[in-house]
Amino acid sequence: MGGALYFWDETSHTFHTQYGMITPTLLDVAAITGLPPLREKILTTTKSTTGVKYAIDISSTTYQSFILNNRGQDEAPVSDDEHIAFLFYWLSGVIFCAWSIQVEVTYLPMAIMLAKGRKLCLAKLFLARLYLTLDWIKDLRREKKRITNVDGLVWFFQLWLSAIFESELQPRLTQKGPTDSVIAGHHLLNLVFPDKLIASHDKMKHFFRAFYHFPKKD
Repeated sequence: MGGALYFWDETSHTFHTQYGMITPTLLDVAAITGLPPLREKILTTTKSTTGVKYAIDISSTTYQSFILNNRGQDEAPVSDDEHIAFLFYWLSGVIFCAWSIQVEVTYLPMAIMLAKGRKLCLAKLFLARLYLTLDWIKDLRREKKRITNVDGLVWFFQLWLSAIFESELQPRLTQKGPTDSVIAGHHLLNLVFPDKLIASHDKMKHFFRAFYHFPKKD
């Protein structure tokens, strides 16, 4: 990942290679995560259904406290509030992987809309968040600042790079997750660098050279 970011351009949100410009796209998001690329757009003017009442406890937003404060009764039917709370956690902790390790109030309106059956295009928001994350990391590296608490969408970037350089990798000895999934992310998760003993800086040099000499394709 470190080697690839030397080629990232914030103005176009693309990697500049000798072959040309490449970048993660909506189709990549769909293939790796399974998020549909064609659904209702999420705009700043998008509003949740009017009149929807909910009682979500956000007095503590850390993941563990939020789950404990909003869990329903054992063996009781899932309530609307519990459904919204689950989607709220799912958006923060699973889809967008908030770096603060807590639910982000920003996603609450989307959780309500999803609970009401709205088919939102999360893939576009996901991709935009990824671009901003890569911009942020590039800025930190340019200023030679220490990179900590990186946004969770870096996991997608790592899988995307695995897809680009699949020929440089090999399958894990112990497979993780389903092996027959149609979602490409499950396959990419099981690809690792062949030499486990190679130092991290040497690994970065290897992929820097791989990006620099990116093969031209027809």
